[in-house]
Amino acid sequence: MLPFYAERFNTTEVNYTFHRIPAPKTIANWCQLTPETFRFILKAPQKVTHFARLRDCGDTVDYFYDIVSGLGSRLGPILFQLPPNLKKDPILLEHFTESLPASMRAAFEFRHESWL
Repeated sequence: MLPFYAERFNTTEVNYTFHRIPAPKTIANWCQLTPETFRFILKAPQKVTHFARLRDCGDTVDYFYDIVSGLGSRLGPILFQLPPNLKKDPILLEHFTESLPASMRAAFEFRHESWL
């Protein structure tokens, strides 16, 4: 299915990574099945966004990023989809973003209305 998709589109958002951190061999397989110009936008693990709620999760973020960096140039931004009940907290967000790996491109989906 991925090769079929990659022939028609140049980007995909992967929800799988929200539920499970992929194995390195899965990342290698995704690379084999897509052209170098293809981009993956990976959803950050729920362990980071929904369970830890962006607190004390640096080890998980680092482990996840180490694995998915195997995508090389195919790796697009990591999507941090925040839970709908996580209210606006600029200090929390600042501390979290400062702890991200320097080379990580991050995107955030703020779902609580207080972020508007």
